[in-house]
Formats: sequence, C-alpha cells, structure tokens
Amino acid sequence: MTPTQTTTGPLDPYTPEGAAHISQIAGQQIAPTSANVLSAPTLASLPQPVVPPPPAPPAIPSLDSIFATPETPLEQQFKDTTTAEGNSAASLAGETAFRTSQETANDLTGKKATVTDLTSRLNTLKSQADAIPLAVQNEFSGRGATAGGVTPFQTADLRNNTIQQLGVSAMLNAANGNLSTAQDQVDAAVKAKFDPIKAQLAAQQAQLQAITPLLNLEEQKTSAKQTAALAERSRKLAKQEADQKSIYDVMLKASQYGADATTLRNIQNAATPEAAITAAGKFTSDPVAQQKALLDLQLTKANISKVLAEAQKANTGSGAAGLTPEALDQQAQNYLVTGKLSTLGNGGAAAKLAILNRAAELASGPGG
Repeated sequence: MTPTQTTTGPLDPYTPEGAAHISQIAGQQIAPTSANVLSAPTLASLPQPVVPPPPAPPAIPSLDSIFATPETPLEQQFKDTTTAEGNSAASLAGETAFRTSQETANDLTGKKATVTDLTSRLNTLKSQADAIPLAVQNEFSGRGATAGGVTPFQTADLRNNTIQQLGVSAMLNAANGNLSTAQDQVDAAVKAKFDPIKAQLAAQQAQLQAITPLLNLEEQKTSAKQTAALAERSRKLAKQEADQKSIYDVMLKASQYGADATTLRNIQNAATPEAAITAAGKFTSDPVAQQKALLDLQLTKANISKVLAEAQKANTGSGAAGLTPEALDQQAQNYLVTGKLSTLGNGGAAAKLAILNRAAELASGPGG
C-alpha cells in the first residue's frame, strides 16, 4: 500500500501495512500550538450577587436562665402559702418571749405565785377543818368527857378555822380581782369571829337587867358593877371588831396591789391596824397612783424652782414684806393647791420669794 493510501478499515499493527502506517505516523512532527490559541476565551462581565453576612451564633443560655422559668399560678400559690407559713411560724416563735415580757411588766409571775400559795393554804385549812372533830375526840379520849362537854371545844376550833378560811378566800378573790366577793367574805369572817361574843354579852346584859329589880341594895350595887363591866367589855369588843375590819381592809388592798402570800399572812395575823399597815409596806396603795403622785410632786418642785428663780431676779432685798409665819404658811399652802401667787402689792417680789421658799419646804416634806 502506498503512503497516500488511506485505510478505511481497522488498522492491524501486526500486519506489514499496519506497521508501515504506524511508522509513517510516528515520523510526523506535531506543529506547536500558540499560547494565544490555548488561552481561554474572553467572557462577558457578569453581575456579582450580594451575599449577606452570616448571622451571629445565638448566645449560650446560662443555668440561671434555664431554671428561671415563669411560675405557673399553682406554683405562685404554693410559694405564697409557704411564705405565709414561715411568717406565722416566726410570729409564733416570738410569742413566748412576748408573753414573758408582758407578764414581767405586769408582775403576773408574782401574782400567779401568790394565787398558788393562797390556794394551797385554803386547801390545807379545809383539810384541817375535816380533821377537827376527830382531833378533839382524841384529845379528850380517856378523860371521861361527855359529848356535850366536848362540843363547845369542837365548835370553837371549827369557828376559828372558818374565820381563817374566809380570810384566805377573801385574799384569793382580791388577788384575782373579785373585790366584791372578797369584801363579802371579809364581812363574813368578821361576823364569824365577833357575832358569837356579842350574842354572849347581850345575853349576860339581859340577864342582869331581868334580875336587878329582884335584888336587894347590896346585890344591886354588885349588879351595877357587873353591868358597867359588861358595857366596858362591849365597848372594847366593838373596837376590836373595827380594828379587825381595818386589818382586813389593809389585807384586801395589799392583795389587790400584788402583795405576796407571806406579806398577806403577816397582815392577817397583825394585832392592830398599825401593825397591819407596817406589814403591808409598799402594798398599801396603788403603785400606779404612787408613781403619779411622785411625778406630780416632782413637777410641783420644778415649777417652784422656775418661779423662784424668776422671783430672785426681781428681789429687792426688803424681806418678806411683813408676812407673819402663819400668813406665809397660808400663802405657801395656797400656792401648792392652786399653783398661783396672790397679788401682794408693793414689795411683792420679796414676799413672793419668801412664799416660794416656804412652798418648796412644804412640798419636800420632813424628808426633803
């Protein structure tokens, strides 16, 4: 096959013709390609798309924000209930301290102790009253005493016990503020003590009056002496009864004003009203009234000092302007009552100064 021939079929490289053709192709040189030919073609300029910046990453939630979820109505109600319960518990916790402070301020602790002591004493007296009949019987056992002979002793012991019970019960009621009941029991105690004696005296006086017309002259003289003795005894008994009532009055006041059981017992056992007052000490009057009287006295002294200082500035040194001691005392007493100084005319400054000085002395009393 000539070089110009062109094969139309498949080329077999193992045949002479195929080998010659391959050799022919291998001997050809490939023309170099220009760089211009190899460069990419120029493309038309296209509009560039606007790409927005990527969004910032979301913030990582904290644990507080995770757990701080909005409360539901049920959760809010539970929270309010828990808070109210805590407040109530705190208030109750302070109840004991508040109660103690109030009891101390009003001396309830002392009053409770007094009531307890008086109640115990009253119960003891009741037990003693139940034991009196047997005690009297044992005292006269084996001595040949009859029932009629023992009865007066038993009656007297029971009466004395009743008097003591009434007194203690009166103090107990006064300490509890039952003043009306306390006064009734005091009256009953006085009657229980003195009515039998008064009845005995009245019977003796009636007997003397009945037999006097039947007596001779000498016997009438003796009867007159006995009548006088009974009258004197009746007078003394009336005084004793009045003194006893006064003692009980002191006892009730002391009970009302917070006296302890020991003080009340000392008052009850006092022989005279003066001894009862001494035993009562500071409990003879209302402590609130005492404090008010003390404050009033201090205020009076302060007013006197103020007016006295003003009067001293106007003092002319002419003395008390002719006031007698009696007149001076009268004017000073009038100032203490009214708080005003009388108009004294000429020389009034000196007289006022003397009156104020005397008023200050009277206000201070013996103890200053």
